[in-house]
Amino acid sequence: MCSSDLVEVLQKEDVELIYWTGAAWLAAISISIDNLELVGQLPEPTALLERALVLDPDYDQGALHEIFLALDMSRSEALGGGEKRALAHYQRAVELSKGKRASVFVGYASSYAVKRQERAAFDEALAKALSIDTSRGTENRLVNRLAQKKARYMQAHVEDLFDSDVLEPEGESEGTEAPPAEGAAPAPHD
Repeated sequence: MCSSDLVEVLQKEDVELIYWTGAAWLAAISISIDNLELVGQLPEPTALLERALVLDPDYDQGALHEIFLALDMSRSEALGGGEKRALAHYQRAVELSKGKRASVFVGYASSYAVKRQERAAFDEALAKALSIDTSRGTENRLVNRLAQKKARYMQAHVEDLFDSDVLEPEGESEGTEAPPAEGAAPAPHD
């Protein structure tokens, strides 16, 4: 159990450990949604990650903001989440990564656009993720390639993610576009 007293003793030098502990814990919860004991632990990794966000909000080019994009889309405003917070985290993650982390755009597509059933925003975000050149630079190469693999999978399985009335071809949907992100890689144009 993460009491507020225990979380408060954590310092900036603990952020990397907090991040990986919280991320792994949330992943375990997300794949065990039928395990109510584990789901009931959601406040603990959330408290850890919120502390990390206070200690080092810029950690790893916005990695904490990426987590909170997904987490806040799954929580109501009353529980500390909501769409406004999620979008703020998306914007900050894009800014901190300078638009060079495909996982930010894939996270937006899977957490925000799918939940809101906004096909145009989904397509635009995945196009941004896939437009990132993984042949140059090594800093985010593996993360980007994995995120791009997920983006291609999501594109191939779009019918599983959207209601049939939203499954219009790209460019014909009247959904909301992904919010502009400063420093984001532009989507390719034909």
